[in-house]
Amino acid sequence: MRSPFQLFLLVIALAAGVYAASAFNAASTSTRAVSASVVGDSAAYLALSANGASAHAGFVTQAGSGKIGISFGSGVATGTGVNPDATYYFDDLVNITNQGTASVKVQVNATATSGTVKVCLKTTTGAMDNSCYTAATTQVTVAVGSKLFLGVMVQANALSSGSSVSGTIQVDANR
Repeated sequence: MRSPFQLFLLVIALAAGVYAASAFNAASTSTRAVSASVVGDSAAYLALSANGASAHAGFVTQAGSGKIGISFGSGVATGTGVNPDATYYFDDLVNITNQGTASVKVQVNATATSGTVKVCLKTTTGAMDNSCYTAATTQVTVAVGSKLFLGVMVQANALSSGSSVSGTIQVDANR
C-alpha cells in the first residue's frame, strides 16, 4: 500500500503531465522576416533549361523574364513549322534539374488550345518511346542534383496550313 505522500506525489506528477501535454492551444509570435530571391528558370530550385545536348535545344528560349519558352516556329531551322495533319516528337528537349535540398516527385501537364500537345518525362536521355507521350505524365522522383528529360509532341491533326498548334506546359513538384 502506498503512503498518502506517495499518492500526493503521483497526483502532482499526473497533473504536471497533463499540463505539459497541453502546453498551449494557440500562440502568436512577433513577426519574422521571410524572403526568397526570384530567379530565372535555369537558376531556380526546380530548374528548367534547354537540353544543350539535344539537337532540338534551339527551340527552347529564355525570355527576359527568365522563363523558358518552347517555339517550333521559324528562326531555328530551315523549315518554319510542322505539316498539316502531322505529328512531331522532340525528345530530350528540356532538362528539369532538382537544385533544392530534398528529393521531389515531378509531374508535367500539357494543355493544348489548338492541335495537340503532349509530354514525355524520362530519367535518361535517348529516343523516347512514342507511347510515353501523354497530356499528363506520371510522377517521377528526382534526387537532389539529378535531372529529368522532357520531350514534347505536337500534333496538327485537322489543322490546315497557316494554322498553329499552341498550348502550355506546367511542371509540378512535391515531396
